[in-house]
Amino acid sequence: MAKRKVTKPSDELENIKEEIIHEFHVCCIDIIGHLKGVEESINNLSVKLDIFYEEIKQAMDNGFQEVMWAITNLAGNIDLFREEIKKEIREPFVDLKM
Repeated sequence: MAKRKVTKPSDELENIKEEIIHEFHVCCIDIIGHLKGVEESINNLSVKLDIFYEEIKQAMDNGFQEVMWAITNLAGNIDLFREEIKKEIREPFVDLKM
């Protein structure tokens, strides 16, 4: 014959129930604390990424300005060089005409 489980008195069951609810509450508070920490970390990371983005954007703008200055300077030098070459090419022909 199977033995029957002995049931606990209702006061003891109520105490166990309250203890389980209390432990669940403690775990929830701990999880909420961890989630607040995660939220704070995400906000800090977002701020740092925004700062990094602005720094990169500024560096790219500065680099672009330097490249544009170099291209403009090079274009001016090419124009001067082109004029010098034309002058060099024309000089022998000018001497021949005289």
